[in-house]
Amino acid sequence: MAALVRSPAVTSRETRGGVMARQSEAVMDRRRALGAMLAKQRESAGVQQSELGRRTHYSRISISHIEAGRQFPSRDFWKTADETCKCDGALLAEYDAVVAEENSSKIADLIARQSSSPSCGRPVEPLASAGSRQGSGVAPTPGGA
Repeated sequence: MAALVRSPAVTSRETRGGVMARQSEAVMDRRRALGAMLAKQRESAGVQQSELGRRTHYSRISISHIEAGRQFPSRDFWKTADETCKCDGALLAEYDAVVAEENSSKIADLIARQSSSPSCGRPVEPLASAGSRQGSGVAPTPGGA
């Protein structure tokens, strides 16, 4: 039986459109920290998980998963949670920071994969210079018309 080999820096945690989304451990750590921050702020505000669930339209179990970093809801959830727990924008700002880090990680991963893929021996030019080389930036039509 073949052993499953997994990069220590990347983990698959959730699905989007049936495709596993791969997240770096750093991003997963930030998501867990955000969930822990939510739990702390919710408790400090005296809000039960069930009450936060009602206000955000999530179940109490989902709130538990979010606080543990196993579920990562949309910005609307974090906006409502921030208001409910009276966090003055702290939860929302941290959510935005996590999403920014996640996006940077995805871009870095795409660049790494692109630079490691063969280019058929041809140099790859940026789109802007390829278009300016043609003059108008518009691809020529077949037959030269």
